[in-house]
Amino acid sequence: MPFIHLLAPKPGVMALFCCSVGVACLLGDPSYALADDKSALNGDGRGAPSQETTLAVQFSGVELIGNSLYSDQRLTRLIASDMAKPLTFTDVQALAARIERYYRKNGYDLARVIVPEQAFREGKALELIILEGRLGTIEIRGNTRYPDRYIIDTLETSGLERERAFSLGDVERGLALINRRSGIEVSSTLRPGEVQGATDLVVDVDEQPRITGALEANNYGSENSGEYRLVPALSLLNATGHGDQLDILGMKSLGDGDAYFGYLGYETPINAGGTKAHVYGFSGNVAIGQDFRVLEIEGDSEGWGVGLSHDVVVSSRSIVNVGAWLEGQDLEQSMLGITTSKDRVRKVRLGISIDSTDLQGRTLLSLDVHQGLGDRLGGMDDNALLSSRSYARADNDFTKLTFDLARLQRLNDRWLVVPRLYGQYAFDSLVAGEQWAVGGFHSVLGHPASAFSGDSGYTASLEGRYSLLGEDHYQLIVRADHGRVFVRQPYLGQADDRDISGAGLGLRAQPWESLELRVDYGVPIGSETGDDAYWYGQASYRF
Repeated sequence: MPFIHLLAPKPGVMALFCCSVGVACLLGDPSYALADDKSALNGDGRGAPSQETTLAVQFSGVELIGNSLYSDQRLTRLIASDMAKPLTFTDVQALAARIERYYRKNGYDLARVIVPEQAFREGKALELIILEGRLGTIEIRGNTRYPDRYIIDTLETSGLERERAFSLGDVERGLALINRRSGIEVSSTLRPGEVQGATDLVVDVDEQPRITGALEANNYGSENSGEYRLVPALSLLNATGHGDQLDILGMKSLGDGDAYFGYLGYETPINAGGTKAHVYGFSGNVAIGQDFRVLEIEGDSEGWGVGLSHDVVVSSRSIVNVGAWLEGQDLEQSMLGITTSKDRVRKVRLGISIDSTDLQGRTLLSLDVHQGLGDRLGGMDDNALLSSRSYARADNDFTKLTFDLARLQRLNDRWLVVPRLYGQYAFDSLVAGEQWAVGGFHSVLGHPASAFSGDSGYTASLEGRYSLLGEDHYQLIVRADHGRVFVRQPYLGQADDRDISGAGLGLRAQPWESLELRVDYGVPIGSETGDDAYWYGQASYRF
């Protein structure tokens, strides 16, 4: 969210302060008096009024000066009933305030209506000066790699044009769009313009380091494919000066079993209005160890995706993102060197997400529809015999919906509560890679990773974080999870739905900004699917 600063007015310039959504505006106006400045108006146009303040005068009409957003006729209708009768100075102030409220009601928070010095006598037209809050100059400071023109183009796309009236919402939307780009963060200041009635916009740019990364170690993996894992990540931010981002992620298991995974993704803005292009690819391998090592069970996967997304800034606190993707994934499994299944998925994914922040917390919602493309673009054949779930007639002709709803709710200075519900609903039987799985640290505590999977399913969790020592660097974490899956066409002897529950207690410590440590203890609630308790550990270093 943009940071707005208050500036002291220049000598000799009368500052008009207009506050809205934490933003302060300054309108320079050295020659006119405010509607509530009683020293500006009397019978002969000079000095402060005395007894004339209560004198009622019948004006012949009203002359509006400076309005361009709304016509004289529209604004005059707002005060027409009052202009038909004699008016006191207080009445004139009320008329000016009424027009001003109309501007603000329509989003122009910077607008001011001023009663200038004038003759206050019978038969004369009443003069009102309207300062609609026109944009003066745009000054950009602090940027070295991100060009001025990209910032200005985005602000103009949001409705800001020099010498034209603008609203605080226009500024907030423009800044929010810029802050959605990688490698930069902007804040703004409004100050009095050099031209009468104008407001200048100063944009301060904070450019983040070009290269950021992290190295993480955890034990969130499966016992059969490698419980302990090393996860390096590297990001190149704003490498080309367009607000783009290149992400490189890896994973390598340690100990029993063998698993590795590599991911490469890139995104870049393609216009000033919040549209981005995305591309990614990944490859991985899993070899099952422990008691199953002699069977030489392996799984190879690779995939790719290209997509477009677009941000719709509702306000500085609420952003809607829509996206369209074309994705593919190949998953092949073998045992004793013989291929047992081979899935080739090609699908279109359409999605919408909402990110909304209020004074008590933040709400995140995403909805996606996935549509398989059948045998097009190299997808697997209908009713393919090598499908990972051929007995259920699962192939690449499927439709499913995925959803994720989370709320970060601040209860007080120390307690943060995070309820979350996420899952999917499938209209058809799905191959293994498209199914929903429950169990493990990232799903249901106290159970093995991916203990059960099904075509449809959900996970519900409630996590509470209590800040120790009065700060978020040290937190006590309590958590409860529940997951359930549904199978549309189970194999012989398989249940068509399974559910598990778990709970846990954890401690998170961040002794330095770059180092985070976490340990959790999880136990199953109800039926067990593995051990009677699990310890989870994570250490992450960011640079």
